[in-house]
Amino acid sequence: MAKLSSKGLMGIATVLSLVVAGLVYNYLNDVQQTAKVEGGVVVAKADIAPNTRITAEMVELVKVDSNSLQAGAKTDIASVVGVYAKQPIGAQAQITDQMISGDPRNAGFAGIIPQDKRAISIPVDDVTGVAGLLKPGDYVDIIVTVDQESGPLATMSMQNVLVLATNKNVEQASGQGEDKGAAVKNAEKLSTVTVALTPNDATSLALAQVKGSSVRLALRPFTPLGDGSVQVGVKDMSSLVAGVYTLTSAPQTPKHSEPAPKEEYKPEYIPPVKVEQPVQVQTPKVRTVAVIKGTASQDVPIE
Repeated sequence: MAKLSSKGLMGIATVLSLVVAGLVYNYLNDVQQTAKVEGGVVVAKADIAPNTRITAEMVELVKVDSNSLQAGAKTDIASVVGVYAKQPIGAQAQITDQMISGDPRNAGFAGIIPQDKRAISIPVDDVTGVAGLLKPGDYVDIIVTVDQESGPLATMSMQNVLVLATNKNVEQASGQGEDKGAAVKNAEKLSTVTVALTPNDATSLALAQVKGSSVRLALRPFTPLGDGSVQVGVKDMSSLVAGVYTLTSAPQTPKHSEPAPKEEYKPEYIPPVKVEQPVQVQTPKVRTVAVIKGTASQDVPIE
C-alpha cells in the first residue's frame, strides 16, 4: 500500500475540515432560523380594513416555516395591539412593520377622530363661521336658532366642540412665510367646518340644520377657565326687549334690607278688681216735733 505524502495528508485534512465546517454552519443556521420563528408570527384572523385600530381579537400567532418568514414580520401580539392598519391586511397574512403605524394620523382622517365622537360637517359663511378664521384644532360653541310661530328661539346647544377640519384642510396652518393678504383671502373661502360630536349631539345637529333653523359657531378662547362651560338658557325676543328696557330705564337705587319693625309696647292686661260697697242700713224715720223753750229749740220724737 502506497504511503501518502505529507502534502497529500495535508490536502485530505483540509478537505475534511471544510466539509465539517460547512456541515456545522448549516446546522447552526437551521437552528437559528428555527428559533427565530419558534414562537410563531402574528397574522390576521380575518381581513382588516385600512385605518382600523387593531385589537387582540383580530390577530393570532401562527408557526411558519423559516423560508416563509417575511421581512419585518411581527412575532409578538402585544406589538400590534393598539396600532392602526395603514393598508388592507388579508386573512392569515403576516403583519409587518410596513403594514401598521402607531400614529393614528397615518391612518387618514378617521385616525384623528376621538374614539367616542363622530365627524359631522356644518355649512358656514363669513357670519356663521367666525369670518372664516377657524382652523383645525380650535374649539367652538354651537348656537342653534329655531323659528317658531311665537317667534325665533336661540340656544347654545353644544359647547367645547373640537374642530377637525375646515373645508378639506385637516392640518393647522403654520403661518410662516404666508402673506397676510393671502391668509385673509383663504379665510374668505371657508364654506364647511367639520367638528367632532357625540352620536347624540351629531343627531341633534343634523336636526338643527333642517329648514327653519340656522347654526352659528362661536370661537372659544385658547385657554378657557376650568372646562369653559357656562349655563345659557333659551333666548327669545322678549328676553332681548327686557335687556334693552333694563339698560335704557332709569337706574334704580339698590334695595337695602329694611330693619324689622319695632313691636308696639303693650302692657300686660290686668283685670279690674271689683270693690264691694259697704251695705248701708236704713234706719226707720222717726217723726219729731219742735218744742221751744225760751230761746232754745228741741226736736222731740212722737211715739
